[in-house]
Amino acid sequence: HAATVVGDTVGDPFKDTSSVSLNPVIKFTTLFGLLAVEIAVTMKDESTKHLFGWAILIVGLVFVYRSFYNMRIPDDPSDEAAADAQLPDAAQWRRLADRHTGVGFDQAFVLLPPRSAGTDAYWRIFNADGGEVEQCGNGARCVAEWLRLAGRAGAGGSSGGDHAAALRLESAGGIIAARFPAPGRVAVDMGVPRFTAGAAADGDHELTLDDKTVRFTQVSMGNPHIVLRVPSVDTAPVPTLGAALERHPMFPQRTNVGFLEVIDRRHGRLRVFERGVGETLACGTGACAAMAAGRRAGLFDASVTLALRGGDLVIGWPGGDEPLWMTGPAAVAFRGEIDPALLTA
Repeated sequence: HAATVVGDTVGDPFKDTSSVSLNPVIKFTTLFGLLAVEIAVTMKDESTKHLFGWAILIVGLVFVYRSFYNMRIPDDPSDEAAADAQLPDAAQWRRLADRHTGVGFDQAFVLLPPRSAGTDAYWRIFNADGGEVEQCGNGARCVAEWLRLAGRAGAGGSSGGDHAAALRLESAGGIIAARFPAPGRVAVDMGVPRFTAGAAADGDHELTLDDKTVRFTQVSMGNPHIVLRVPSVDTAPVPTLGAALERHPMFPQRTNVGFLEVIDRRHGRLRVFERGVGETLACGTGACAAMAAGRRAGLFDASVTLALRGGDLVIGWPGGDEPLWMTGPAAVAFRGEIDPALLTA
């Protein structure tokens, strides 16, 4: 009875997580420890002492195991479904994306707690048409900058001297790292480009549209891209050809379409017709895919500046199985709140 009083008293004053988690151990050492001492003092038969000792040890270990096991936070498949139910549906995303009657965006990002060890956040990406996609390069920079401003970025990437990751972000397209080489600039490790070989001798693909042959490089940056080389992005038929290729039967999941103009080995210009959005002012994964396609063709050096209508991006890729890094600006445009009535209007 005295041991019970001691055991109950020890854990109670400490309400932090670590001490609460140790309560089973504390109670085991007090309750069963004092009982073992009592048996050792009063029992004279050595063999009986040993028998009781082993029995107490086994009961104690089972007690500790069951206590810790029951303290687990179980995986609940309904948690993700419940979170999905709180997000806008496709029609509501489209309403929010409208620049006249909604907020206006090309992509909307939803930040969630980490799902994998060693990551800082899990994020989901929704296009203006309401569809969810795997990856967004410019979006990754925006999310990284938002987390930095919120005090979530580590010090590892602030030096600018190397590619040490300050943040690790996970999406449906995989895990990418981000660092901050200078104020207002974010560098993102976009992973290794993955090419899909075509029938042409150089690995490119060809298909026929309206009796015209279209030649392109197919590459994945965690999401699907094709890259067409054009003499000038100013005269490229981005709205029409981009729309036709995006939904071509060759791409059952649809694809992003990049129109690349090579200026020299360190510079290029790019326009992108994005899957589920249309032409945008800039596309980070599209810029990465274009640089990778140009470097694979021997047209680019290891570091290239691509000019898009929304600004310049610096893409670095040594080639092979090395990761590709994209660097560009990120800035807060505004903050606000959405009236729930907008979603039901």
